Amino acid sequence: MTTDTTNGSAATPEPVIRAEGVCKAYPIWNSMFSRLKSPAMSALADLLPANGAMQQRLKDKASSYYREFWALNDLSFTIYPGESVGLIGRNGSGKSTLLQIIAGTLRPTAGHVSVRGRVAALLELGSGFSPLFSGRENVYLAGAIMGLSDAQIEERFDTIAEFADIGEFIDQPVRTYSSGMNLRLAFAVQTAVQPDILIVDEALAVGDAAFQAKCMRRMHAMQQDGATILFVSHNLGEVARLTSRAIILDSGVVQFDGDVTGGLKVFDGLLAGREGAEADAFRRFQGVDLALAMADDSGLPIDALEVGQPMQFVLTVRSEQTLGSSFVFLRVINQQTGALVAYLIPKRWQTLRKDYEQQGNVTLEAGESRVIWDIPAWVVGEGDYGVDAYLGPPCEMGAPDLSSGRFWRQAMVFTTYCANPYMKGASCQVEIPVSDVRVEGPAT
Repeated sequence: MTTDTTNGSAATPEPVIRAEGVCKAYPIWNSMFSRLKSPAMSALADLLPANGAMQQRLKDKASSYYREFWALNDLSFTIYPGESVGLIGRNGSGKSTLLQIIAGTLRPTAGHVSVRGRVAALLELGSGFSPLFSGRENVYLAGAIMGLSDAQIEERFDTIAEFADIGEFIDQPVRTYSSGMNLRLAFAVQTAVQPDILIVDEALAVGDAAFQAKCMRRMHAMQQDGATILFVSHNLGEVARLTSRAIILDSGVVQFDGDVTGGLKVFDGLLAGREGAEADAFRRFQGVDLALAMADDSGLPIDALEVGQPMQFVLTVRSEQTLGSSFVFLRVINQQTGALVAYLIPKRWQTLRKDYEQQGNVTLEAGESRVIWDIPAWVVGEGDYGVDAYLGPPCEMGAPDLSSGRFWRQAMVFTTYCANPYMKGASCQVEIPVSDVRVEGPAT
């Protein structure tokens, strides 16, 4: 970071990613006959000198067989060192195309992207690995591609192998690996090179829960070390907890660029534009504001908990229209391990795994309502925890599956500490006691 010597204040750092008017077009071929001939002419044209007469004639000839599909259209944004950005959009919105351009594996049709620093990218699973090489050989190959010497790769190899945890398969051909093993090795390699920018495009979805948690811990550690992270996931709860900024893409156009909570609202609005029962539910909850907070047993706000302390989780819901019967719950997650600690739902002694058709929906009127969980004693061990808040349609048998993280609108991270020296370091996964759950409001 540079310093402004005129007034002693810190100047704005140089961006690590700058996109200016980025566009990307793909040819959509009209028939089987043209697919056999025109791609070859188009590829040949790209090899000829730019703006040459022969190149233009070949492109004109090829264009009679296809139409252009614009996957990206005039995208401009800047990302600064240390930012964590969630790239959100429906399938086909242009997310993967944009990430490939940033990673340097794809060229834009128009516009420019400048990237400063070492980039590690998990795009298509296993991309960059030779299926005939062993895992060990691919580690050295990937490291060399990213600019590491053999000595630097050797220094990191044990750490990579330990993180990947694929045992003796490290010396077997990658073509024999499962998708999960591919992910383990790819993530271990890409994050071990200490990149300035880490790009993750939905790759973690193929990993098991334990390894996903391991990856999230690694990314949190990289955040603390100042790395810039671009994260694509359809699990919006993870996006809300990992990132602070969201870029929303729709049909190749930036619809929103700002704080992640506001981005999730915009994304809900895009989903509400679809047809059917699922879209009706999105429209019903569109424009609702959520605020998640903790309080002591007297209702005063707190941001840390002592083990054994009485406390409250308070979810404030603001809506201009009556929401009627709705389902709310909180999900408590251990930030260090990624493990699910508990679900907190409107019914005191049930979990989401029981009596699915009777989950204790609440009725929410227009205005401001508060759903309050009274916890007589916080019994979870010391450490950092995340809480996600969910608001959605009634939980009923036969209702469309709307969970999938789509209504996760708010996320909060807090710390638990233990004043008793004999219990220092304790970490337990127990059922959180709930003395009462109540709905207050709307405010008058």
